[in-house]
Amino acid sequence: MTKKAGLALMLALGYAAIAAAAEHRADWMKQGKWGVMTHYLADWKAQTDHLNMSVEEWNRLVDGFNVEALADELKQAGASWYQITLGQNSGYYLSPNATYERIVGEPGKCSRRDWWRIFMRRSTSEEFG
Repeated sequence: MTKKAGLALMLALGYAAIAAAAEHRADWMKQGKWGVMTHYLADWKAQTDHLNMSVEEWNRLVDGFNVEALADELKQAGASWYQITLGQNSGYYLSPNATYERIVGEPGKCSRRDWWRIFMRRSTSEEFG
């Protein structure tokens, strides 16, 4: 086998493996019947509510969001999964991220409150069922 043929074979096998894995990557979503996806984004809130977005304003919004009630409502409604955007293009995030702040070299736009950790603790608790 020539080097070109060997390389072509390796690429083809690699592509086949990636394609096979991709085919099943959302099985958990299909098996879960239905769920909810949320984009809770700073730039959207700033536009729709005419806010002057800042780290302080973002923390006010995140602190005021009732994460526990959301977890309870999703469970009562029978949602099998929940997907939320923790952060996106605006650079504002729904949880602290010391690594991000270390990389950018300054305090970032990460919330003080760990929204996701609260949600996960609530939605997987024994009392939640």
